[in-house]
Amino acid sequence: MNAPGTTPPTAEDLLRQIESNLCRTRLRFSPDLEQRFESDTGAGRARMFVLTGLVSLCIFNAFLIGDYAMRQVNFAEILLLRLGLMTPIGLFYLLMIHRGVTARWREGLMACLVVVAMAISGQIFRITTSPVDMFDPFSFDLILLAGNIVIALRFKYALAASVAGLLVMAGYVLSSSTLGVDAQLFSLVLATATAVFTLVANLRFEVTDRRAYLFLLREQLRADAMREDNLTLTHISQTDPLTQLANRRRFEQVFDATWREAGTAGDEVGLLMIDIDHFKAYNDTFGHPMGDVCLQRVAAILDKQVRKKDLVARLGGEEFVVLLPETDLPTAQRVAERVRAAIEGLAIPHATSGDQSCITVSIGAAVARSVGELASADLMRQADEALYTAKRGGRNRCHVAAA
Repeated sequence: MNAPGTTPPTAEDLLRQIESNLCRTRLRFSPDLEQRFESDTGAGRARMFVLTGLVSLCIFNAFLIGDYAMRQVNFAEILLLRLGLMTPIGLFYLLMIHRGVTARWREGLMACLVVVAMAISGQIFRITTSPVDMFDPFSFDLILLAGNIVIALRFKYALAASVAGLLVMAGYVLSSSTLGVDAQLFSLVLATATAVFTLVANLRFEVTDRRAYLFLLREQLRADAMREDNLTLTHISQTDPLTQLANRRRFEQVFDATWREAGTAGDEVGLLMIDIDHFKAYNDTFGHPMGDVCLQRVAAILDKQVRKKDLVARLGGEEFVVLLPETDLPTAQRVAERVRAAIEGLAIPHATSGDQSCITVSIGAAVARSVGELASADLMRQADEALYTAKRGGRNRCHVAAA
């Protein structure tokens, strides 16, 4: 998440940063990308840490089988170190990661767990009096392998854990009285080589992981941008640019779909045809810019007078239509009268025949059920005829087509 008060980067900003980061190998992205990377991958990485951590603990404790077979003299102490110390520490760290911590804490806790495992393995090596203790230094190599490859810490944490682990190992190995100098040197060189090889692999893993994320994010952002462009183009193609209502094309699409659905459900469909009275005279008197403002105000009030499932569209010029799904005739009549009164209530001045007046509308309403051979065009024709009846009757009125 972005810090309070900061503006999230735009898709264009992220795409520029992606291209910049792809041009060079980095173990940390630019701040915005690094934040996005952690947001997208952090939860999955925490789950992976918990899973691999539990598996590693099980394997670490599985060595108790060999301890019991070959170190019976020291088995009680080894049991305490593995199950009484390492396991609770490991489970506590994994529980913290599971509950959610920052990226630094998550990586740091797992790095510390690697070092703790090295220390406890060193202590087991120190207390062992069995001849098999000469093989104990090899367990350090397994821990380095687990931390750098299996758990796959972020590189800088893997590097820190490996260096710290090697120092811990060196302390135990060099202080051993049972290992000769040659064996001490061999075990340290082997562990160091293991650390180097696994760190190189770890580095390659992280670089590959980060680059793969950048490629994936880039394609995702491009796809989102394309989808947004398509939605914008679709909106433009279906929206009247002046009033922002649905245009004729959109109305016809929705009308046909609503009519088919009504036929399946057996519902009635209502339609209101609306025409602004004497709008040509209004344009001639006040000019087309004021005419556009008038259309916008009428469109806005129309949109407020209907339900969410209804559709208001501008068919062209001063003519509007309201589609009323699942509507009976009395309801359509009430909606028509409410719309007429609301537009008259705008009190937009309009001089007609020398008398000072205001903008009004005539409305034709019709309702039909999609049955038999009755088509949606028939319903539209009925509403259109009702509109002209209202206009011939004196305008500023509603007329409902006979059922």
